Amino acid sequence: INRIISELELIKSLFFESFLFMFKKICSFSVPSEIKQTFRSVDEYVTLLMLEVINKVFEENKDKIDPFKVRLYKLADDIYNYRKTQGYIYPNEENQKEYFLHYRGLLKKFISSCLFLNCEPAFNLYLHIASSIGSAVAMLFAIIVMIYAQIKYSITSAIFIVTAVISYVFKDRIKEFVKILFIKKTGGFIYDRKIKIKEPTHNFSIGYIKESFFISNINSIDEDIIKERKRNYLFIYEDVLNETVLKYKKVVKLEPKKIISYHKRRRNLVDIMRFSIYDFIKHADDEVINYPTYYGNNFKEEKLFKNYVINIIVRYFYDKKDKIYERYKIVFNRSGIINVDKY
Repeated sequence: INRIISELELIKSLFFESFLFMFKKICSFSVPSEIKQTFRSVDEYVTLLMLEVINKVFEENKDKIDPFKVRLYKLADDIYNYRKTQGYIYPNEENQKEYFLHYRGLLKKFISSCLFLNCEPAFNLYLHIASSIGSAVAMLFAIIVMIYAQIKYSITSAIFIVTAVISYVFKDRIKEFVKILFIKKTGGFIYDRKIKIKEPTHNFSIGYIKESFFISNINSIDEDIIKERKRNYLFIYEDVLNETVLKYKKVVKLEPKKIISYHKRRRNLVDIMRFSIYDFIKHADDEVINYPTYYGNNFKEEKLFKNYVINIIVRYFYDKKDKIYERYKIVFNRSGIINVDKY
């Protein structure tokens, strides 16, 4: 135990001294605020981990800790008071308990991001080969059945069968390959479904709706959306680069002349979008977690809430000119939605 405490004291001393030296150096130059905030985040996360490690030493050595309590509490006091001086978030205030675990997770993800490799979707050649073989078998079966049914009426050559199978396979795979290859550049043209809008009395089309949905890479998101996402949050704690992006796009086109001629009863447009978070809720962790909190000369186990956050950015525009943005922040846990804020 004495060795562990000595190592913690050394880490605290070296880290505080070196970090303070580096931070003063950075502040003496005109550097972007993101770099300064990054240094503060490292400091905040490391000091938080040190408090957690000290508590773990207490928990794992309850029978042997008495001779070393003074040193451990002195170490914990120094770190705790330093955190208070810096204004770092800590769950010893009532208004921070619901947010702290989510905040800690964001902080950990940001600090640890430099230790992990970047993962991006890649083209899977073998998946397409396997799909092509399946398509070929299905087409071959269909042609054989068709030939068997029509054998008494005509004679079909093997060349016809092979040609039909190959054409079917290439048609199917080319369609999927082109969609994957050009999904980023041609997002405005590829849609999952198209719905016609018809005037019920005359059964006449007055427009259409196109919808598409896919999991996107942050690099393919428009700059104005990223700017809107960053507008109301601290850069470090909710880093957009570490988020999973779900993109939904809807295009509504109406024909004013046709509406005037065939649909004079109602002129206002009402569009309802429904977004279910059920799949997120059912995979969430337990909503209450025990977390060791230091109050000064004592560690106390607090029940903190494991909450999650979904940020929704809605962009409306007419003829790609006037753009209107809406942002919603959904806070939820395993029991359901806790709060919805609109910014």
